[in-house]
Amino acid sequence: DVMAPVEGIPDVVSAAAEAPAAATAAAPELAPEAASKIVAQVKHYFSDANLTHDGYMRKGVETDDGWVTFGTLSRFNKLRQLLGVPAEQAAKGRGKGKAPPAPVPESYVTLL
Repeated sequence: DVMAPVEGIPDVVSAAAEAPAAATAAAPELAPEAASKIVAQVKHYFSDANLTHDGYMRKGVETDDGWVTFGTLSRFNKLRQLLGVPAEQAAKGRGKGKAPPAPVPESYVTLL
């Protein structure tokens, strides 16, 4: 028998409809006082005073016409702390030397 194109679709659609609800329930929340600290920290990262001595940020800004992704910013230790990224996730990707930290889960990046 040849399967009709619509067979099985309701199961897939209903499973997909449930996924966002589950993801939303597990999403981290940002404390109000953390939000103002995050804004201040991001302003600092892009300040003239910081860009004159922070080669990593300067390179990031120069590479993409001044744009730095939220994913990149969320890898910075100070922002990881302010976002409340669990310590075990913050430590992933660290080996010997100065390996960059692992990407932060998307649910934390969206908080930015």
